[in-house]
Amino acid sequence: MKLGQLLFIPALLGTLILCNPAQAMAGDSGLYLGGSIGQATLEDEFTGDDFKDEDTAFRAFMGLRTSLFPVLDFALETGYRDLGDQSDTVARQNIDVSLKGFDLAGLVIFPLGPVDFFLKAGGMSYTLDTSLSGPDGDDRGIDVLYGAGIGARFWKLGVRAEYELVNVDELDKASMYWLSAYFRF
Repeated sequence: MKLGQLLFIPALLGTLILCNPAQAMAGDSGLYLGGSIGQATLEDEFTGDDFKDEDTAFRAFMGLRTSLFPVLDFALETGYRDLGDQSDTVARQNIDVSLKGFDLAGLVIFPLGPVDFFLKAGGMSYTLDTSLSGPDGDDRGIDVLYGAGIGARFWKLGVRAEYELVNVDELDKASMYWLSAYFRF
């Protein structure tokens, strides 16, 4: 079993235990739906040269937030993300890389009035399509996802900015910057 899969399972179980639906009705707790737009950067080494490109990324997510302590909230969040189509010419070869998939993460949230600071950890089940000047590659896997961000809540609406990394085995680095908006029910 890979390290990403070993870390994903405890993160999932811990978040499920902490997100008690009976407590999800207090304060700013509850179900929320949202979307994100951002920038994804994929980096790797192909044929001895470095590949690095950025593209617009999209994400749709839903989550359940609960307040367990006055200064600490927890959330369980799942979603789908498309990190765009990155392309570059390395060693006179056109390289196209596309990464998309589903994610599940737990958030530890530190609310200060209407402002939230949060840390996120979980996993992503992904499909990585790589096209070189030859046969295409299609890799699938589950790996660790983690990040941090800041957000603000107004009535039932929320906005947040966040940075995330996914440890995709087949890439040197996959990073994202997101600007998100969500509606809490």
